[in-house]
Amino acid sequence: MKPSPDQDPMDPQHLFADERLQGFCVFCGEAPSTADHVPARIFLDEPHPETMRVVDACAKCNTEASLDEQYVACLIECVFCGSTDPNDLQRAKVRRTLAHAPDLGRRIARGRSRDLSDGLNWTFERERVERVAVKLARGLVAYEESNPQLDEPERVWIAPLLALDAAQRVEFEATTTPGVLHRWPEVGSRAFIGACKNPGAGPWVVVQPERFRYRVDGTEVRMVVREYLACVVAWA
Repeated sequence: MKPSPDQDPMDPQHLFADERLQGFCVFCGEAPSTADHVPARIFLDEPHPETMRVVDACAKCNTEASLDEQYVACLIECVFCGSTDPNDLQRAKVRRTLAHAPDLGRRIARGRSRDLSDGLNWTFERERVERVAVKLARGLVAYEESNPQLDEPERVWIAPLLALDAAQRVEFEATTTPGVLHRWPEVGSRAFIGACKNPGAGPWVVVQPERFRYRVDGTEVRMVVREYLACVVAWA
């Protein structure tokens, strides 16, 4: 797809990526009927960023992950603050959510235990967390690269940032993937336009400070939620 004569080809609001990669739900490939926020607003605080990232989605994919997203956002806040009591939490949105959904708070609390040193340990529903990570990654790779990934990812990795040692943290935070030849993004995609405008910029994108950041390198997506949970989702 070529830009029209009066369209600035470097304007990220007017993409000219291959239209064969557009016009369908980026999560399942069906016809889109709505737009989905990436990340979901439950992960961000108000006021929301002026420019929210949205992707084409069908109504089913847009709504069926809502409870998983709510669970993950509340879980991270509870672990971060060391409590499931809404009064102890920092994020107002999560306080309101748990105040209106006490069963969710009790479900998260069942995964809390203390070790021999009286430190807190948390277990969580890993499948739910992984589903949310993969959904976020599908949305972000489609948004940035105009290259939706509908197959199952080759790799899903999730860990608290604090659990990484110094070398692991440096590798995770790197602006290029070690051992992988960096390539230019899909022509006409947001990532391509951004690279043309500012080739020296680092690829980490901060959606909202202390809440959500990510980087997309080809078909690998790295994300940090609440400056606590680190995720990597990659396709071959």
